[in-house]
Amino acid sequence: MNAQLTLYYDHACAICRKEMDRLARWDREGRLAFIDSSAPDFDAHKHGFTAAALDRELHGVCADGNVLRGLACIRRAYALTRFGWLWRVTALPGLKSGFDAFYLWFARHRYAISRYAFFARQRQEDCTSACAAKLNGTRS
Repeated sequence: MNAQLTLYYDHACAICRKEMDRLARWDREGRLAFIDSSAPDFDAHKHGFTAAALDRELHGVCADGNVLRGLACIRRAYALTRFGWLWRVTALPGLKSGFDAFYLWFARHRYAISRYAFFARQRQEDCTSACAAKLNGTRS
């Protein structure tokens, strides 16, 4: 089956990579295709983009050639899985522009957010039982 949406994502970003992995798991019908735009041999121009544009936000190309960017791309990707309802709130009138702006802020800071999120998780996993008890609010 041909993909209905091809996603150009930043595999070097841990959060982006995990999100695309999740979408791939949830894509039981094979409607999504994934291209790592951060791969050393990837040439953005061969795909009709600039490297700067792909670095700025997620891009997707629909089967009909329509290009989606940012949160619109994420909404469409999830809509092609059974979890499209998770992102519908981000398109509601009065909320859409705020969510879109937040996505652009997130995309700009994704590496710092990834480092912090994964550092905090790793630190918790490395904790001793006494440390874990403190994190959980109990005494050992």
